[in-house]
Amino acid sequence: MLRKILLVVLALFLSLSFFMPAAREAQAAAFSGSWYYRFGDASQLRLGSESWVQDAVHHTGDWHEFPYPHMPQSISQHYVWVTTTIADTYPWRNYLMFRTDHESVEIWQGDKLIYRYGALKPRYLGYGIRWHMVKLEPFQGEMQLTFRVYSDLPLLAQPLSDCTIGRDVELTKRLFINDAIYVAVLPVILFFLLLLGLYYFSRSHHRLLHRDAMLYFALMTCFILARSEVRQLCLDWPVFWKEVGLICLLLLPLSFARLVYDALELEKKRTAAYIMRAYGILAVAAIAAEFAGFQGLEHGMFSVFLLRLAAQPCLGWLLWESARWQHNLYSMALLVALVVLYILSMLDGLNLLLQWWPGSLFLLPLGVYALAPFIFLLMRDQLSREHQLASAALVMEAEEAEAVERSETDSLTGCLNRNAYEQIMAHATHQPQPHFSLIMLDIDYFKRVNDTFGHDAGDTVLRSVTQIVRSHLQHQLKFFRWGGEEFVIYCPDMSLMEAAGLADLLRQSVAEAEILEDYTVTISLGVARWRQRHDTLQDIFQRLDGALYQAKQQGRNRVEVERERR
Repeated sequence: MLRKILLVVLALFLSLSFFMPAAREAQAAAFSGSWYYRFGDASQLRLGSESWVQDAVHHTGDWHEFPYPHMPQSISQHYVWVTTTIADTYPWRNYLMFRTDHESVEIWQGDKLIYRYGALKPRYLGYGIRWHMVKLEPFQGEMQLTFRVYSDLPLLAQPLSDCTIGRDVELTKRLFINDAIYVAVLPVILFFLLLLGLYYFSRSHHRLLHRDAMLYFALMTCFILARSEVRQLCLDWPVFWKEVGLICLLLLPLSFARLVYDALELEKKRTAAYIMRAYGILAVAAIAAEFAGFQGLEHGMFSVFLLRLAAQPCLGWLLWESARWQHNLYSMALLVALVVLYILSMLDGLNLLLQWWPGSLFLLPLGVYALAPFIFLLMRDQLSREHQLASAALVMEAEEAEAVERSETDSLTGCLNRNAYEQIMAHATHQPQPHFSLIMLDIDYFKRVNDTFGHDAGDTVLRSVTQIVRSHLQHQLKFFRWGGEEFVIYCPDMSLMEAAGLADLLRQSVAEAEILEDYTVTISLGVARWRQRHDTLQDIFQRLDGALYQAKQQGRNRVEVERERR
């Protein structure tokens, strides 16, 4: 799995490196002349004058030729002029598109001002990151195209990034193509966030790791949205998105360091805490400087880049030690992710200086694929824990049911006891129209059995009689041991005569059974029914006990029903 993820990341990077130069070369076909630049604010020069244009064309004066887009940078000069020649080779390609990064710009076609963005002077929080699409004026032959650019950060400036001439539809499509990597990554991030969120807000096993991973993916999502090209078509807030993107870029290494911190063992957390603290101090200082008007986020980004050179290898060593000696699978998964993220972040940092591919494109989001093994480990452990909890819950339920059964069941006969009788009868009598009968049975001359054959024989008689009786009872009928050799049967939805018939069947079955050798065991039974009006459990039990008494008085081994009221 890890090898496949690394191969996917490498393939995306190689395809990006292969196609970008070719695409740029093909899109620049309408520029017919060389590119020249000069530093400094020369607004006093008359742009349309023959001497000024000739200076640029013949590489004289302050103008210097350069291979676009690799223009030399200045540490102190905030203004730069750039000029080139365009031809009407493709008249239908009449739109100019380019990207500015913290820059304000003016454009002249010949000596005519055709576009302006910003005030070309310092502004609080700068000018943001923005794509510009400018319609060119109709012309024939060749025409000088001149740009005047102001940047708050001359050392970081790359004026007129990805400058292209084409049709408006083609140029708009390019914005979508530039977001290909982000489109490939964003659904994966949202899927991971959904998985982590489901378990974090329920019963997360490694709750801190879930929280840290969710924070990292949330920051990465904000970063992707901020760096996306298409978001300008919906929300054209260049300064806002620039601030969001840079803040996320500063907080991402801090968030990952926090994830590593919570995955490590206690003895290794101290070193990780120092690294985390360094990232945190740097992020707070950069954000404070930014909103104080000192471009703190831009300078802080390079500070984080330098800090990563030392901090990430330290975190990697801690993870390696944890995986090697403690067999920590989370540390191993995070080590793989750290290596991939480290390489991608270094490539992004070098690209800001060397411009290997368009500066709007970051490879860092591809690193989320390297975090897939870590997420799968979290999910595996979570599912395993839930399985264990479910198994433990089943065991507890079984033990609880067994405990309840023991509390409501007579151990010798397996019949329900008096506690169960009181609960069931209380429920039955509280129905809207209770309809049931009760049977009470008593083993005849049970004391004689104990005295003659012993208590073991008496226990045998109790068990045998209850087994015989239970074999004739349907599941809805409840069988209780009232005490000693007396038992009660609850017969729901059964009339007095139906209950009496059942009682006689039980009497015959017991009398015919061979329970003791040379001794016939018999039972006497009394039957009573619930009377709907003004009846109580005490009253029906008195009638039931009276019926049983009559059966004994009439010679035993018989059934008697309660006497009806007159």
